[in-house]
Amino acid sequence: MEIFSIMEIFVLLLVLLSAPVSDTWAKSRGNNEKLICDPKHEAAVGDNVTLDFHLKPERDVTRELVEWRFRSSALVLVYRSQDFSPNNQEKQFSGRASLDDSGDLSKGKLPVKILSVSKEDAGIYSCSIGKREDKVSNSMELIISADADRQVKNKSQKLNVTSFGVGLVTSTFLYSLW
Repeated sequence: MEIFSIMEIFVLLLVLLSAPVSDTWAKSRGNNEKLICDPKHEAAVGDNVTLDFHLKPERDVTRELVEWRFRSSALVLVYRSQDFSPNNQEKQFSGRASLDDSGDLSKGKLPVKILSVSKEDAGIYSCSIGKREDKVSNSMELIISADADRQVKNKSQKLNVTSFGVGLVTSTFLYSLW
């Protein structure tokens, strides 16, 4: 039985209390505009991940400030003055985070792509458009599992069991011939 640390329990509670559970919880402007995203996204270590954020209804945001953040403070990606600002990215995401090919700021489609995720990339990601009282934002949790590691271990365990089984059958066959 695994025992959770106080820090893990605290982070879990923080995630549960702060992450939206549906589209209706998305923060919105007075005109019923919402920034929509899934509450969580799961990936394995080494995966390329796309965190999909999009406005409903669609709207052009090419002249606005758009920020994608990690754990509320670290800048994953910044779009301002009609261009992306790589100098403002947190070192952790430099060269790894960009607007996904499916993104279209003129339609409010704001998916951020993060290459080769690691355990350190797990956490809450947010996207916000605009400033101060005109700001619309939402967040999602990225969960990174070691599934890829488990698959490799499972394959090697299966290989060992299979090798043992083949060896046992071969030994039994040879013994019966003797």
